[in-house]
Amino acid sequence: MTLNDFEWPFVAKFYRKHVRRRPCPAVQPSDDRRARQTLSSRYCSTFITIQQTTPWFDADCRAARRRTRAAERRYRRTRCDRDKCAWSDEVRKLSALYEEKNNNYWRNEIAARDGDMTRLWRLFHGVLGDVSSDDTDTFSADDFATFFSDKVDSVRASTAATPLYDVPYRTTPMLDE
Repeated sequence: MTLNDFEWPFVAKFYRKHVRRRPCPAVQPSDDRRARQTLSSRYCSTFITIQQTTPWFDADCRAARRRTRAAERRYRRTRCDRDKCAWSDEVRKLSALYEEKNNNYWRNEIAARDGDMTRLWRLFHGVLGDVSSDDTDTFSADDFATFFSDKVDSVRASTAATPLYDVPYRTTPMLDE
């Protein structure tokens, strides 16, 4: 939904009258950016943005990320070297935790396939974003040969009326002269 400039005063009046100082509902990432900015700056105390997370991202990761952000806020507030070191340590721990969770998740997913290569490749195609096609049409070599010979014939027929280009002959000096 987008609102033109004519509708904004009416929306603002409505929100001032009815919604002011109430917490805002969750906002999807696809919502109108201008509406989000206007509502968040004038009328809402909080906005909740829903994000897609990876399958291995769990409560431990959320807690570690929260600790890291708290350490960062503490450092930015105090500008103390000790807080900067604490923040750096938390960032290192967070990175190590993410890597460990990611590796364990994929090892478990591969182990769960139990040597079944079809299921394993199906998993990898899903991860890589490959879309499985339902087209089961198989073409033979004769089908391809027929298609390309017809294509060549159609190109020749469409260019048959075009006169040949006469390339003028020009002598060029040799490098040893």
